[in-house]
Amino acid sequence: MKTRQGLRYVAGLFFAALAACGANAPEGAPPVKRPQPFILGADISWVYRDEGAGAEYFDHGVKMDIFAILKKYQFNYVRLGVLVDSDQMNFDAGFNLAQLKVFSKRVKDAKMGLLLDFMLGDTWTSPEGQPKPVSWAKRPFPELAKAIHDHVKGVLLALKAQGTTPDMVQIGNEITFGLLWPDGRITSKVSTGNPDTDAHNANVTDAGGWGNLGQLLKTGIAAVKEVDPNIKIMLHHSLGRQDVLVREWLDKLAEQGVVFDIVGLSCYKQHADGDWKTTFDDIAKNYPRLGFIAVEYSEQKRFINDLVFNTAGNKGLGTFIWEPTRSQEAIFTHRPPANAARVAAAIPAAGTAPATQPDANGGRYDTNSLIDLYPVMAKDYGHP
Repeated sequence: MKTRQGLRYVAGLFFAALAACGANAPEGAPPVKRPQPFILGADISWVYRDEGAGAEYFDHGVKMDIFAILKKYQFNYVRLGVLVDSDQMNFDAGFNLAQLKVFSKRVKDAKMGLLLDFMLGDTWTSPEGQPKPVSWAKRPFPELAKAIHDHVKGVLLALKAQGTTPDMVQIGNEITFGLLWPDGRITSKVSTGNPDTDAHNANVTDAGGWGNLGQLLKTGIAAVKEVDPNIKIMLHHSLGRQDVLVREWLDKLAEQGVVFDIVGLSCYKQHADGDWKTTFDDIAKNYPRLGFIAVEYSEQKRFINDLVFNTAGNKGLGTFIWEPTRSQEAIFTHRPPANAARVAAAIPAAGTAPATQPDANGGRYDTNSLIDLYPVMAKDYGHP
């Protein structure tokens, strides 16, 4: 099977029900009830280390746990990034396994859904860079596929053992141009709207190609399903505004037989009004067994949530605001202390003081008026 027809067949039975929901309802008919609540999610991968630096969270002057605040304002999902070896880079925006086990318990104790984002790197990966983890750097391609399998399965088994199995899993982060470069790199002749990226793509000669990328993704997906076949699989494209590029990417993945459930889209800026809606409508119309999520956004909060929610057939499953405590149009106002400190990458042994170093991201975080949008959206979207 080829391209879209193949993707219609292989993309997961969970979303077959969504394909039939409301897309052809007669005019004036009441909306079809969603099979699951609309996701109002937040990526708070920085919070763990901010708290180690002394961060405290307040709502209208009352000190509260960050999860209690998010729940109060009707957030129902959390996204966390996991690194292969965060100690290697001492990077702030992702978890090693020990840290992830601690933080995922807080997510589940708050009775929130968990989306786990496998970076497949020692640092935050993106369309501009998908470097291999240091410990994988010299492995030949067949061993890279096994490394992904073993890493993904190992993390998930550890979480399952403590009762914090994720509800959704991403294999790779913003893998618009592949992962584990150069072995799993792909290119596109479709314009991204970024002259530097387009010029680089035109001159890349070390791309591993779609076959390599497909094999790496299928290996990671297989590891997820071996742990729990009910976990939903997301693949993440960075350019929600680029419908033609997203369509090419989905069709190529279908040709490789990559089976997944959800398209994750980064939605930060549009080139022109209507860019996001064009992409959302295309997915809803031409890939009916896939749902999609705006898995990273920040500004235009009500606008992007309404676009996702109102996409035909209930195919827009939800959104995740990117680091809402202190990034772009944050829903908290941050007052850093003069001498904050943060926890080093490794979890300290019980009863011992953590190693610290100066950091500006401790301090006080107060909710501001932007967070008030979320209870209103939750009510409008039919949250229980």
